Amino acid sequence: MNTERLQNFKKSRPLLPRTIYAHPLLKNLLMALLQLEVHPKKIKFLRRIPTDPFTGKAEWGLRSTSDDPKSRSWGGGHIYDVYSLASGTGLNGIPYGDW
Repeated sequence: MNTERLQNFKKSRPLLPRTIYAHPLLKNLLMALLQLEVHPKKIKFLRRIPTDPFTGKAEWGLRSTSDDPKSRSWGGGHIYDVYSLASGTGLNGIPYGDW
């Protein structure tokens, strides 16, 4: 079955010279790649927004990739980071929002 998959792969790449498949290392690499099973990545969603342990509320500051890393206002893009809205400071002297 893997030989059949390799043949199909070769046919789907007509721009590559046929001699490139003759190299034993490349053939072994292609065979190994064709044996890998591709599993769809599981997507997980939060059922609810978690409570901020410092404020006790389910409210967080948001950042997108287009925002400045130290920005305290969300630019409206996709969310990649959250931070606490608590105004306190930790024992190490760093504000909770910077953790």
